[in-house]
Amino acid sequence: MQTPTKDNRNNTSSGNNTNTNGSSSKWNNNSNVGYRTSSSEPSSHYYHHDDRYYSGSSHSGGYRRDNYYDNRNYNRSNIDNVQSSNESIPSKYKDLSYNERIKIFKQMLEDCKVQIDDDYNRAMKRVGQDNRLKVLKRVQERKETFYEYKDEKKMKEQEVFREKRRKLKIDFMNMLSELKDIIFTQNNSYLTTTYQQVLPKIENDHRFLNVENEDDRLDYFDEFIYEIERKEKEKIRNERNKNLELFQNLLEKRKEQGLINYKTLWRQLKDKLQMEDIYKKLDYCDRLIVWESFIKRLEQEHYEKKQLRKKEREKLEKLKFDRFWDLLIELHKNRKINVLSRWSEVKNECQNDERYLALANENISIPSRSSRNEMKSINKAKMVFKDFIDNYLVNLYKKDKKTFRRIIRDLNITIDENLSFDSFNSIIAKDERTNSIDPDNLNILFDESLEKSKEKKRKQTNVMEDENNKKVVKLSPTQQE
Repeated sequence: MQTPTKDNRNNTSSGNNTNTNGSSSKWNNNSNVGYRTSSSEPSSHYYHHDDRYYSGSSHSGGYRRDNYYDNRNYNRSNIDNVQSSNESIPSKYKDLSYNERIKIFKQMLEDCKVQIDDDYNRAMKRVGQDNRLKVLKRVQERKETFYEYKDEKKMKEQEVFREKRRKLKIDFMNMLSELKDIIFTQNNSYLTTTYQQVLPKIENDHRFLNVENEDDRLDYFDEFIYEIERKEKEKIRNERNKNLELFQNLLEKRKEQGLINYKTLWRQLKDKLQMEDIYKKLDYCDRLIVWESFIKRLEQEHYEKKQLRKKEREKLEKLKFDRFWDLLIELHKNRKINVLSRWSEVKNECQNDERYLALANENISIPSRSSRNEMKSINKAKMVFKDFIDNYLVNLYKKDKKTFRRIIRDLNITIDENLSFDSFNSIIAKDERTNSIDPDNLNILFDESLEKSKEKKRKQTNVMEDENNKKVVKLSPTQQE
């Protein structure tokens, strides 16, 4: 094959379609992919169809004649599209928005009956010379709008198909519902009835014939059976729940009559309920379920009431303790109680006070010190008194003792027989820390210090006497003479 020269290419562009070898061909430009430049060369043809490429030999039986014409028309339309991109939009469409022009183009495709399986070239054949084609200037815009139109049309057709299928299904299910008494002659026969057994009874109905797919008929029948089973189970469940509630109400009535309390046993009650109709409708397990739930609630109510009474009792006890504690505080401020006081002394001081009398006759059991397993009874007032001494006065005494020792050390005071309490009190009165010491504790601490001083002096005297006695024993007989 002779390669076209520059002159030949120029001739081609100017409209001369004669090849260098003398053969005539309208499409001899190398830019037109898929077409040979010489009719004598058995080259392969490539053509574009719906954005996919196919190939076939011109001498083989696989290249169909209609594909050849489609290929030729595609190239012609390609040239037309290139030319149309250079064309201006008609004046009557220029003032429209882009979305409005898109709608006009889609309406054109709809009016020209463009199908879903059409490619762009075939769609353009259907459109022909419609003036609305020029509403979109660029070829790419036309293609994008065309494919968008195909997608929308496909979705609409699918929706129509689904709606039609849904209506056919509803009609089929209504047919089965209407013929339910004929199809299922006995109660619960639907559990064993098959589609083949039902088929002779419904095959002549127009609603059956409208559903052409046999698999769909079988699926609808199975769904109908499943729905019947579901409704029957729901009915049985509702009836059972209703009976359980009625039996619960029966127990509540017996409770109000005083026949049932939280201690009642099932074996004691069931003989009294056997003649009741609701008792007979329930099986043994359901009766026990209701009874266990009912008696458990009674036990819980009894326990909650018991705990409430216990809390109220503890609250009242605490109130009594607090009031007696306040009485002991008052006695301490009046210097009638100190850390060395005994219960017998305090008892006589408060025996006429109502705060003491509220606890005077009440006892409480506490573990014995000798044995943990043994319990001993103690008066509550005495117990509060011991707690007052151990946890209040003793702690106060320890605090005052530390302050007392600091004062003696800082003031360099020596407590002995020659120092009286009044003299000691006048000495430490100058120190502000003395005001924080309880007067009873101050007296007790002074007496303890004085006692310690006497004990120390007594020990020293005893030691000196022992030393003198030892010296006398050690003297020799000559020394004694």
